[in-house]
Amino acid sequence: MSEVAATPVRLPRFPWGRYWIAFAIIFVFAISPFVPVYIASEIANANHCAVDENAIHECRIDGKDWGETLHVMGVLGWLFLVTMPLGGIAFFGWVAILIAHRLSFGSRQRRMRQ
Repeated sequence: MSEVAATPVRLPRFPWGRYWIAFAIIFVFAISPFVPVYIASEIANANHCAVDENAIHECRIDGKDWGETLHVMGVLGWLFLVTMPLGGIAFFGWVAILIAHRLSFGSRQRRMRQ
C-alpha cells in the first residue's frame, strides 16, 4: 500500500488591504474640504490678497479678479461640519465591521485547522 502524505491546507489570509483602502477613502472624504481652503489661502497669500468669510475681496492675478473664486473656495471649509461627523461615523462603523469580520474569520480559521 502506498501512503499519501497529507498536504497542509493553505488557509486564506485576512483581507487587511481592503480595510486599509476603505479607511483611506473615509479619511480623504472627511478632510476633503480642507484642500480648497488651503489652496485658496496659499494663492491669496502669494498674491497679497485677503480671503475671509465675511466679504469678497478683490484679488488681481494676471489682470483678472479671482476674489470671488477664492472666497467660494475659502467658504468650502464649512463643509467640515458635514464631512467630519460623517467621516467619524463611517470610521467607527467600519471599525465595528472590521472587528466582527476578524472575529468570524479567526473562528473559521480555527475550525478549518481542526
